[in-house]
Amino acid sequence: MTTTGLPTKTTSAAKNLPQKRVRQKLSSEDILRRGLFILIAAWLFVFLIWPLYRSLARSMYDKAGEEFVGFANYIKYFTTTSTEVSLRHSFNIAIVSMVITVTLAFIFAYAITRTTIPGRPFLHAVARLPMFVPSLVQALVFIYMFGNNGIFTRATGINIGLYGSVGIVMSEVFYAFPHALIILVAALSMADARLYEAAQSLRASSARIFFSVTLPSVRYGLMSAAFVVFTLAITDFGAPKVVGGDYDVLATDISPNILEFANSAAKLAGFNNVRTQVLDGESLTELEADPFDAVISRVGLIYFPDQQKALQGMKHQLRSDGKVAAMVYSTAERNPFFSIPVSIIRRRANLPAPLPGQPGPFSLGGEGSLGKAFADAGFRNIEV
Repeated sequence: MTTTGLPTKTTSAAKNLPQKRVRQKLSSEDILRRGLFILIAAWLFVFLIWPLYRSLARSMYDKAGEEFVGFANYIKYFTTTSTEVSLRHSFNIAIVSMVITVTLAFIFAYAITRTTIPGRPFLHAVARLPMFVPSLVQALVFIYMFGNNGIFTRATGINIGLYGSVGIVMSEVFYAFPHALIILVAALSMADARLYEAAQSLRASSARIFFSVTLPSVRYGLMSAAFVVFTLAITDFGAPKVVGGDYDVLATDISPNILEFANSAAKLAGFNNVRTQVLDGESLTELEADPFDAVISRVGLIYFPDQQKALQGMKHQLRSDGKVAAMVYSTAERNPFFSIPVSIIRRRANLPAPLPGQPGPFSLGGEGSLGKAFADAGFRNIEV
């Protein structure tokens, strides 16, 4: 049987139709998503990329900001002996802190996720509390406990030598521990349970399961935790500044550079009578008197271990009719930013209130404390 196909008519009308581009209509969700993307990109540019670019561009000029010197400032900074020492100290502190923190955090995370010890949610919550406290405040807690006049030191007569590398490592471990813990708890919780069932069905020992299943399954979590802790330790400023003593790291080594920047900024502004000097605030009495009209201390007097020595040094450098202006924090009740984190730590650790005379944010906040400190140093006409 044969079939005959019907003839098809081809017309050129379809070929001559105008080509139109079809555009997809954006939904409200698409518009919102693109708007948020633009806002985030603009925020990153204004507050991150642009300031970094300006700082990098400014660093390529001399102190006066007039002559382009390229990388000469960086070469000068990184070839100095003090920078080499600070860099070596920083890496040593960061590596030691990383090893101790990741080890302790892994043990704690393993106990929370793989054991049946009672109170696991409570322990997990308490371990994360240091995340909400600045590292500077945490370092102050270590001073209250292990400083030269700390609770542990007075109770046992044992001085652990807090001020230096020991104190910095202890503070960094305490500061970075909750960050590593969160990463490792998530890594252990997401491990494939089927691998453990297979290992147990093959009658593998607990040690064999740990080294063959557990560690390989959390290796990326361990790497992430190590990287986070190392970054936190090497960039932290608060702990090394409070308990570092004479152990310089890169974060605290920036102080002389800040003074140098202030000096160059003053010259750019046309002030040729500004001079800066790196000096311990309690050593002013050891310098030859160079009378000034005024001395200003902005949130610094409260942290001097020997406040009377600092005030007497200020008086030593003043003219007979000179004035001192000091800004200090008031009581803890009026400064919740400091008082709330410190009170949580003190309550959880059963720490007593700080002793009178100990340095700290509220050491001169009590009624009459600031006026008495100035009067004891020999000042007159005191106004608070």
